[in-house]
Amino acid sequence: MKEHGLRLAVKKREYVAIDEVWEVWTKQVARAKDLLRNKFEMELPPILSWLDATANQEECRKAIDEVLIILHTAGGGGGIFTADEDQKARLQEALALNEPLTMA
Repeated sequence: MKEHGLRLAVKKREYVAIDEVWEVWTKQVARAKDLLRNKFEMELPPILSWLDATANQEECRKAIDEVLIILHTAGGGGGIFTADEDQKARLQEALALNEPLTMA
């Protein structure tokens, strides 16, 4: 009976194989790394050179928040880790307030 329940849960995608989790997570980390490199090596230097320290810090914070949202929501692109618009808004608010991130 337990085995049947587990198979049904797997079929409903309530459980997924650890290999699938690792595959999705690895892709998300790679996306986050690419975004960090692009933001801090290509996009931000010309912007930051004209800003004062406070504005500079704010631009860096926005770039970091983008990466954290990718890591916490799988970029909103479906998959194993997903977030609806309300969850994304709560994540962005938590990031802005420097609070712990939760998906609850």
